[in-house]
This record gives sequence, C-alpha cells and structure tokens, in this order.
Amino acid sequence: MRRLRLLLPLAASFSACVSVEPLPDPRQAVAPNQRLVVLVYQSPGPWIIKESDSKAESAAKVLPVGFLVQTVQDDKTLEISRDLQQYLPRPRYDQELESALIKTLRSLHSGTVQTGAEAGLSLVQLHEWNSTKNQLDWRRRYYTPEYGAPAPRDYSKVLSLDDAAILEVNLSFGTEATDEGQIQPAVSAALRLYRASTTRLLWEREEMLTEKTSSMTLAEFKAQPRELTLILEKLAPRLGENVARAAAKALGLIPPAPPTPPAPQAGAPSALPYGLTEAEIARYGQPVSTAPLNVDIATSTVVFGTLPVEVSTPPASAP
Repeated sequence: MRRLRLLLPLAASFSACVSVEPLPDPRQAVAPNQRLVVLVYQSPGPWIIKESDSKAESAAKVLPVGFLVQTVQDDKTLEISRDLQQYLPRPRYDQELESALIKTLRSLHSGTVQTGAEAGLSLVQLHEWNSTKNQLDWRRRYYTPEYGAPAPRDYSKVLSLDDAAILEVNLSFGTEATDEGQIQPAVSAALRLYRASTTRLLWEREEMLTEKTSSMTLAEFKAQPRELTLILEKLAPRLGENVARAAAKALGLIPPAPPTPPAPQAGAPSALPYGLTEAEIARYGQPVSTAPLNVDIATSTVVFGTLPVEVSTPPASAP
C-alpha cells in the first residue's frame, strides 16, 4: 500500500520548477473551539498487494524509469484486486472507522466535531467528492495525489463550511505483503487537514494497521472471502481510534473541560451530618463522631460527639 509514497521524493525532484508553499505549524492549525468536520471516503474496492518489492524493483524506483516500474506494478495489483473483489462482501468499513474516530475525537477536542451529514452535506455531494473509475484511479486521485497538485476536493465552494477545519480521511483496505512472503490483511488511511474557506492543506499523515497473525494465502482468501472481510471489520474501528489520537497529538488539540457539577438549587436541603441545618452546625460545631445519637431519657440529654445539648421539655399542661 505504501508503494506510491515511494515516488513522492522522485516526483519532487522532477518538479523543481513548481513552488510548493510549506505546511504551517500543525499545532496551530485548529483553534481550541473551532468546528472540525470529519469526512471519511472509502476506496471503491480492495487493494490486494500479493508480494513486496524485490531489491531490483526498489532500486529501479529511484531512477527515471521508476514511474514505469510503478505503473506496471499498479496495473498488476489492480488486476489481482478486481479478481478478488468479485468474491468479497462489501461492508461499510468507512462507517465503522468513522464511528470510532468521531467518538474518540470528541473526547480530545474542545470544539464541535461533526460528520459530513451533521455538517449539512448531502449524499450527492459526498459521492461527487469520491467519484472515480476504479481503486487504482481512486488511489492516484485521492489517496496519493500528484505532488504539488491542487486539492482533489474543493471545500471552499460550500459556504456553510467556511468556519470549519476539514479532517479528510481516505480509507483503503485489502492486504499488505511482507518480505517473508506473507499476505496480511490491512487497512490504511491517508489523512489531510484543510482550511475549508480556502481548501488550503494544513497537515497530512498516513496511518496503517495490519493483522500480523494471519497466515492465509491469496488462494485461501478467494476460497473463503468472508474471512478477509471479518478481519478488516475488526481493524477498521481500531484504525479510527488511531487516526483520532494521531490527529489530536499532531494538531495539539485541547480536550474539553470536565463537566461542572450542578450548583445546589435555592431552598434545597443541604446534605449535612445527622440532618442538621447550617445554623445548628454554626452554633454547636461539627459533630466529631459518626456514631448514632445517644439519648438519655432520664435526663432528657442528647449527646452527639462530645458536646451535650440540653433539650428543653415543655411543662405538662394543666388538667
């Protein structure tokens, strides 16, 4: 899944004439109480990497022919991915990731955190922002856009988002290959933070989770496609939590203040020891013992703590 990332430094070297404005300090990108809108976009299909790069392929990618090597690899991966895709169920990993991400982020940011729907964005608009031909086109357009190119989604056209910061999460799912020949289920997210009013990129990062204990082969996943789906379903919410914590740490988000206990209502009885009033406590002092009250019937004396209090008994009425 990280293969396209390897080409970014190379692309930069061939684009020296393009001036790219450096990203600002991410710790100042989101104000303490600023609205944060989270938009999660899922790949239209799995990205199945069958084998890791050989030493020759890795070496070739730092040469001018690297783009050609990458293109051949990507086309092969797309073919394998589309072959397996026809057997796979199609659950909404994005919903599982979003639920965990929103819940965690709300505990880490003092401002309002909203989904696209809560921010008033229509399904038509969200679908338009994620339109693509296939998973390879999606990766090139949204997951790893061309270095220095304009943002693939223009949030500045939606005036209702002007005050917000946009946390964009591009979710890819499928498999990763190790140098030892293992195929591991994996989910990854390309994160970008934009200022909505200008669609200026403020911060970016990539997060990935793999299931390292899996020992199934590609043929076994094809024979039992539900097994791959079950593993990815478990990874998606964990990735959502990781994404939220990574963003909160990098952006220096301030967690919301703990709730203030409600003030006692006027006229409500105070929870004082032995049911005494505040005036009685002020007159006689705080009881020094939590033992029950002792009443001496013979002398009509009530003893609490060490302080005796005389109880006046009204005279009996005349017959």
